[in-house]
Amino acid sequence: MPLSSDQMDLLRLIMRVAMYILGNEIAETSPAACFFVGIACQFFFNCVTFMNFIISLYVYLSIVYRREVAERYWYYYHVYVWGLSAILTGLVFVMQAVLKRGPVIGGATFECWISEEYRDLRIKLFYVPLWIH
Repeated sequence: MPLSSDQMDLLRLIMRVAMYILGNEIAETSPAACFFVGIACQFFFNCVTFMNFIISLYVYLSIVYRREVAERYWYYYHVYVWGLSAILTGLVFVMQAVLKRGPVIGGATFECWISEEYRDLRIKLFYVPLWIH
């Protein structure tokens, strides 16, 4: 059963509050913790975006066709959401190896995410997929 839009919004709010509370303090005091928080942020921010798209697609297919048609594709929905999020998170590290500007995950402006040295990756690996969906 998919998460509802309200549940996804709640998940997004919890992540934002946690990042705001932790802030850059974690980047300065514990780079390892910041690394894992940054990976989680990149992965789950994309998951939320893709899941919202899939929920919209599911509703569209349920209304225009039948619910059975929409139900048929759950496997593909999950592959799309989790797989594409994992690929985009993995690309962060591929780009680190290619561009060689230092650690890719670190202190961003307000949270642990893609570091200041890789600002362009924030646009390419988060905001572009967000705008496309």
